[in-house]
Amino acid sequence: MSSETIEPVIRGNAPVLEVFTGGCRLCAQALIDSLKLAEERGYSIKEDKIDGPRAQSLGLRAAPTIVLNGEILFPYAPSYEELAEKLPALS
Repeated sequence: MSSETIEPVIRGNAPVLEVFTGGCRLCAQALIDSLKLAEERGYSIKEDKIDGPRAQSLGLRAAPTIVLNGEILFPYAPSYEELAEKLPALS
């Protein structure tokens, strides 16, 4: 998955989880874990590149970085457990 991107999945007004990647193995794992949790827990998700305009507008410099509704959750590759702890199921 490191050379692929995911299509954005927008679920109505669900919070948006953004995963900023740079093509490395850690980025790929962060993206896989984020996608799984977003699907399970009802979040919207999209991927963007760390060198893109959105990342620049947020002042991001390291990949992977995971952002929820415009706020940085993780400026690194979290473990699946860390990510799961920050993303409760939406009701």
